[in-house]
Amino acid sequence: MEIESSLHLQQQIARLQALLDTTHRIHSTIELDSVLRSVLQITVRELEMAGAFFTAFPFSYGEIPPRFLLHPPSSDPRRGCYRFPLLDRHGAVLTEMVVITRDGAPLSLFEQDFLEHLAVQAAVAIENARYHEQTLDMERVKQDLSCARDIQRSLLPQTFPNISGYSIAGRSQTCYEVGGDYLDLMELSSGEYMIVVADVAGKGLASALVGSSFRAALRAIANSGMPARRHGDTHEPPSLQRG
Repeated sequence: MEIESSLHLQQQIARLQALLDTTHRIHSTIELDSVLRSVLQITVRELEMAGAFFTAFPFSYGEIPPRFLLHPPSSDPRRGCYRFPLLDRHGAVLTEMVVITRDGAPLSLFEQDFLEHLAVQAAVAIENARYHEQTLDMERVKQDLSCARDIQRSLLPQTFPNISGYSIAGRSQTCYEVGGDYLDLMELSSGEYMIVVADVAGKGLASALVGSSFRAALRAIANSGMPARRHGDTHEPPSLQRG
């Protein structure tokens, strides 16, 4: 009796150690693909299953009939097929892990407990990996917007000319990282200066792109010698001349 109790205790310790090792391996990476592959490899190698795959991710491991991948079967212990749902923190199903035993053998109690624990840890790891990816994406967007802001600021006049009788200054403050505010000052071939102040409808990157395109077009027209006034307009556009 004592020998059986000791053996049972050793088995329990071995199972607990296996679960702890599995948890450590799954959470040792924050890359989603690595997490998914690690879970499948653990399932097939550690438990000596025939194969395993996820229903919502294109990852599989081991020997899996092609028809199973196209039409994942329902959990059927008689055919050695088991499905384990992976739930997020709100209880929604992230995916299901389909496990196929060798020769259709049923799962033992230990294997069932192991796979249920594995599904819980895999769900947590998948959520963490997705959050990590979203964080990286947000950081990349922030960096891109920061670069766009610096480029947009570089397009604004960095200095203003000294014109007798005039005091000129300008400042642009966008609502977001970038915006559609436009300020420009150009010296024309005639010696006159053209000052342009405009505001593109809307805010953000789209407005900034419109403003940059407008700047390029306006400068090309201004340097081409084309008149600034509209057809039929009898009023000369305001301009600043050299002192």
